[in-house]
Amino acid sequence: LMSNLAVQAASFAKLMPSLFERPEFSLSGAKLLLSRLLLNMRVPHGGAGAGIRQVSLRLTDLCNLRCHTCGQWGDNGYLVGRPMAEFVRNEVGPDRYIALLEDLVQHGHRPGVYMWGGEPMLYRGLVPVVEAAAKLGLPTSIATNGTKLADNAERLGGAPMFLVQVSIDGPDAEIHNAS
Repeated sequence: LMSNLAVQAASFAKLMPSLFERPEFSLSGAKLLLSRLLLNMRVPHGGAGAGIRQVSLRLTDLCNLRCHTCGQWGDNGYLVGRPMAEFVRNEVGPDRYIALLEDLVQHGHRPGVYMWGGEPMLYRGLVPVVEAAAKLGLPTSIATNGTKLADNAERLGGAPMFLVQVSIDGPDAEIHNAS
């Protein structure tokens, strides 16, 4: 419990400067962290929550890097050797994700929306989903390798994004993949 508290306190301290820029998103994130901590203290093995607080969308299996330690595309990744067309064919369309978010808000939920993948910047509907979530007032974050971030930076910044997590292991794909 103490190490969990220390990690959450360190995360909060790092985010502190940006908390004042978007107070409505910051409050939502702070409530989520606090409720996780308090729920874990009260009911150590889980329990009922007070509504949906976070939606995690794995948008795509596609990725343009091959990180050695990745469980999907790394040296021993479970997706290695499978046809790329299969991944695109199996993707959920952006209209379905947008409808899901609208339905959640209509039913009184205001979750944070966390998008990941593979590489979410390769998902054809990423920007419309981000823009729709932001329009609904949902704090939206993404975990990306950053290689395609500049292509959509203006629209993502205008949405706005609540948090962009960028994994950087090298300045380009060749050096990144050699690590």
